[in-house]
Amino acid sequence: MMHWCVGVRPHILRNLLGFVRKTPPISPPIARLRGPGPVVLRRGYMEETRGNESITTEIKTDMKEALEFEGGASSSSAEVKKEMVGQGEESDDEDRLKAVPGGFTSEIFKIEIKNIPAYVGYKQIQKRLNSLNLEPVKIKIIQNMYAQCFVTFKNEEQRQLALSVINGHVWKKKKLKAIHAKPAKDPLLVARKRKIDEDKITPSKRLCIASMTEEERREKLFDSVTALWRLPYSKQLEQKHTTIKEWLVTAARQLNKIKPGEWFREHMKSNNGLLCQLLPIKSSLVTEAYRNKCEFIIGYGPSRETVIGFMPGSFLEGDVSLMSPRECINVSQYSKDVVQVFEDFVKTSDYKAYDLVTHTGNWKLLTVKDFTSKERMIIITFNKGILSEEEIDLEKKRVIKLFQEGEGKGLCPTSLYWLTVAHGRKKANLVYELLLGTEVVHEYVNGLKFSISPEAFFQVNTLATETLYSTIADLVSGISPGVSTPPVLYDICCGTGTIGLSVAKTVPLSQVIGIELNEQAVKNAEHNAVLNGIKNCRYMCGRAEDVIPSHMLESYGIDDAIAVVDPPRSGLHPKVIQAIRRNKNIKNLIYVSCDPDRLEHNIADLCREPSHRIKGLPFRPVKAIPIDLFPHTDHCEVVLLFERLKQDGGKEAMGGEKSEEEEKERESEEDFRTEKDLEPVGLTSEKLSPQKSCK
Repeated sequence: MMHWCVGVRPHILRNLLGFVRKTPPISPPIARLRGPGPVVLRRGYMEETRGNESITTEIKTDMKEALEFEGGASSSSAEVKKEMVGQGEESDDEDRLKAVPGGFTSEIFKIEIKNIPAYVGYKQIQKRLNSLNLEPVKIKIIQNMYAQCFVTFKNEEQRQLALSVINGHVWKKKKLKAIHAKPAKDPLLVARKRKIDEDKITPSKRLCIASMTEEERREKLFDSVTALWRLPYSKQLEQKHTTIKEWLVTAARQLNKIKPGEWFREHMKSNNGLLCQLLPIKSSLVTEAYRNKCEFIIGYGPSRETVIGFMPGSFLEGDVSLMSPRECINVSQYSKDVVQVFEDFVKTSDYKAYDLVTHTGNWKLLTVKDFTSKERMIIITFNKGILSEEEIDLEKKRVIKLFQEGEGKGLCPTSLYWLTVAHGRKKANLVYELLLGTEVVHEYVNGLKFSISPEAFFQVNTLATETLYSTIADLVSGISPGVSTPPVLYDICCGTGTIGLSVAKTVPLSQVIGIELNEQAVKNAEHNAVLNGIKNCRYMCGRAEDVIPSHMLESYGIDDAIAVVDPPRSGLHPKVIQAIRRNKNIKNLIYVSCDPDRLEHNIADLCREPSHRIKGLPFRPVKAIPIDLFPHTDHCEVVLLFERLKQDGGKEAMGGEKSEEEEKERESEEDFRTEKDLEPVGLTSEKLSPQKSCK
């Protein structure tokens, strides 16, 4: 039906249909609708006409097929006709995005800004836009193309304001240009279309869960939640040790590229090409039902039945069906019992489970914390939607009745919390409401008692955590044996103080200084210190780069300090690394990482030669100790020990020999990397996966 327009020369179409503009080539064989006005399809090109309503029926039919090809089959023929005659004001992309019930997406009101200055990062762009009285929702800089970025806004009014303000605005001698940008395709629709196309040609390798056999579903769930479940535990340890060894080789090569100094060549040779000495992996004392925290998604199964569990698939695969965790070997029996009871409860509720595709429904997440102390916490996350506070209060009462008188009576949670979420509400504004029991639960690690609040972080494998903390204590004890004056320990990103308190219990320390940005976590840490009778601990709320300065140690009359960092998966902020480098009293650093692949920049900044931006003597990696906190998964905790290099020839390395121009250029590049690494994701479609729930 479309053969008539294939190969037609552009000047003929211009004469026939009042051609206005031609866009760059797009993927054949079918072009998407773009903007208002009739559209003529041609292989590799899309040409628009305006003011011409005498479009043939053949073109309209082709356009309808194009919509169906792109996942827009839900559009009615009337809507297609509306687009054809130029009455629509938005593209089919925007219509489809807005058609999602209750679904705002930041992709709807997006612009592209061109000719931005080089080496500017997220924060700089955000500040510039704010100075123009603009409120961006999301900012994305195109990698390897630093002269452009995409910015989204809350509504069309703000987008139009941004276009008028930004166009012609001069920033660092660069005249900016802003244009409309098409919304990105919904990954779920794209994946489903790809799956349909694959199935038409050959059987798809990624079968939809609904079309799988029971055994295939079971294996897919296990592969997602416990990727190494097929291997004996001894083989899992061998594989993880090999993976860490390969990473140390790669890390050494990457560090060598920045030329950290003459010392590193001999260092690599003595470690056989590894970044540092690799010690044997330490196993977990328990390998099954070890998780003390699980987050279960409340949603729908392959047949649209209500299910509480994990998502074996993903949006990219086009399948967000859930499966029950009852056969997952790393989930405790108590957690499985809670899931079963609450799943039956949700099925009887007047409100439905949350739909990850349409963003409708209310019951969203079930979090279960089950500790070896036999104290348990249950957190229910509920999407407010359009419900009133009175309606939500009635559901809370039903939940309380479930655990006091109903099927959940025998589960006896120590704490039962309710968390109401709503679209657009910031995470910092979320309030955990206690429905039943005590405000905190407790867990024991190496004889210490720790209180745990709903939002507090705690390692998911308690017995393996004891091994981790004992390993850190042994490293601290072995760093300066027999010294007359015990060192100070900086517990950076201390959370609730678990690491510092565990070390202080067994190792003589002058002082433990815990540094944490979260105010509630600092209060928990202070409470834990009192709870365990440890008096040489001091906790400070603030940014580590502001708290670490060396003058803090002068009040203790101590020259030696040891820093322990256990940062989030993304690693330490570069400014924290700089603060550690500048503090000459910190002679050793213990770095705990749950994702070594993300440590490249941190290791480089710790070990690189001093410069105008990074002052202070560098550190040398000494040893790496893998510890398995996550049996049956491919994740592994790694403890890295660094020691400060000594002064070379009596000259302290507080600055480099590079020219001022070289230093400024390097600083600009490092600033850009810093901002890019910390760029937030923004408001995107929510994606929950078993990896998030089970790491």
